[in-house]
Amino acid sequence: LRGPNSALYGRTAIGGTINLLTAEPSPTHHLRADLTAGDFDTTKGMAAVSGPLRDWGGYYLSGSTERNHGYFTGPIDYQVERASLFGKLTLTPDARSFAKLSVNTVESDQSTPTNVPIIGGRFLSDIDPRFDRLSNLNVPGTNYHQEEDRLTGTYSRLFAGKVNLVALFGYRQIQYKFIDDGDVIGAPYDLAANTLTMYPFDQETNEDIAYSELRLELVPGPGDSSLIVGGSFESTRGFSAGNLIYTDPDTFGWPLNYLDGVHPPRSEWNFFRFGGNDYGQDGTGLFGQYLIEPARRLQVTAGGRYDHFALDNILTFSAGRPRIEDSFHAFSPKLGVTYQLFDGGSSDVSVYGQYAEAFLPPRRPSQLRPSNTAVELQPEDVRNVEVGVKANALGSRLFVQGAYFRMSRDGIITTVRQGPFFLPSNAGEHEYEGVEAEVRWSAPGVVSAYFNAALYDNRFCRFVIQSSGGDTVLTGNRLPIAPDRVLNGGFSVSPHRRIGVEVNVKHIGRVAIDQGNTFELDAYTLVDAAISWSRGPLRLTLSGHNLFDEEYFGNGDTSLAESADPGRPRQVLLTASFQASSTRR
Repeated sequence: LRGPNSALYGRTAIGGTINLLTAEPSPTHHLRADLTAGDFDTTKGMAAVSGPLRDWGGYYLSGSTERNHGYFTGPIDYQVERASLFGKLTLTPDARSFAKLSVNTVESDQSTPTNVPIIGGRFLSDIDPRFDRLSNLNVPGTNYHQEEDRLTGTYSRLFAGKVNLVALFGYRQIQYKFIDDGDVIGAPYDLAANTLTMYPFDQETNEDIAYSELRLELVPGPGDSSLIVGGSFESTRGFSAGNLIYTDPDTFGWPLNYLDGVHPPRSEWNFFRFGGNDYGQDGTGLFGQYLIEPARRLQVTAGGRYDHFALDNILTFSAGRPRIEDSFHAFSPKLGVTYQLFDGGSSDVSVYGQYAEAFLPPRRPSQLRPSNTAVELQPEDVRNVEVGVKANALGSRLFVQGAYFRMSRDGIITTVRQGPFFLPSNAGEHEYEGVEAEVRWSAPGVVSAYFNAALYDNRFCRFVIQSSGGDTVLTGNRLPIAPDRVLNGGFSVSPHRRIGVEVNVKHIGRVAIDQGNTFELDAYTLVDAAISWSRGPLRLTLSGHNLFDEEYFGNGDTSLAESADPGRPRQVLLTASFQASSTRR
């Protein structure tokens, strides 16, 4: 769903909403297994079983694991290990009710790579060819650990054929843990001595998040009119703390030779404690949306959401353990109109327009900041206007869409890096407008193709970052890591009933890496492709990412433009899939 959709999907739905659907139980007992291997010592395995449970429900169980050694070079051994388990149970107590329960646990241990320094407007790999752009200089070992457990449930019941009650809840327990992590590198540099500065740290964050919602879906009259009303409550409790690791008290980092990557011995490490945020946040929302067709071919949608949000944060490492408390509230309206210009049975053309607002309060305290610094942030207000056209033709085999949008974000929170610290502040406004277009065509079972294009104009409006060292004015600058154009296209074809071919091309335009617009990343184009062969329950797929091995940078230091992240080089993978189903329920 395009544009802010806070009316139904929460105050943080500021630019669009994507519905991610997990696998459902199959109508018959089903087994699937995938095994993948390829470049960067990649191995992946997945197995899933699903099926019915008599006449009252169904089950789905899956497990997966993945390992790879990454595409980074240098003396540091890079590794990634992930594993997950997922289960879902569906229940149908009677003809008018339905329930669903799912559990998911994920664990990840991986190295984190360093990036490529930018010195005097040039990449270090260009200044000194002895430095490989894919070098990883981080402290050896597993630098990042994450655990996450989720429990979600949904219950719906239909009353009198016109009223549907839906209740849902979710619970997440998360741990993020950085361990001797030196992925942040930058100034000061000494090219004569082949040194840069690394800013290592360790940090652990633990959060418990609960969410619940109750809504009524009503069809009050004839036609396609409908009404949705409901309320939600969310609660987050967490604690985050860490240490800067350094040998140089002037920089809170240490000098590192970028050619040999030899780190200081642990006996020389010093620690500076930061964070210590014991925080909580509660949000309560009331929402509603009414859809009506006041005339033939005309559809009007009106809705809104009221949110009240309370945040408290105890600075446990500061003298006296000061407590910061604040609350915010806002009403976010939404209005949309769609008119069908033409309906010819197998073809139709519609135009639409919508206006919506969203409310985005601070989610949690800043992480990498001094423990004695109290940062009080205000909520962000988002407004979005969009007009567009949609058309189907040739029996829905051809789909065309075009849209113009303009989104403004007032009170946006930005982060400024000061040495190893990242300090957030409310600084001003963003304005983002653009034109997007899409064409899709398909001949079922034979070939399908798509192309979409987006042209953007993104700018800081009135935007001043205030600090003790002097104000930074960003007014008129381009937004960091926001391309002016994005082009995507591709096709899939089946030349034989056992063979399938798919090709996808993505082009990303030039971007300003930092908010000061002092450095730009070049445009790049990536080509991905896959060919598959199947026979009976077996399917083999050979896939390739970045087939032409394009060298590109996709992200970087958005505050000071001191470094950039290299993109993934060519990778080829082979996947074997096996599926089998029983003939009985």
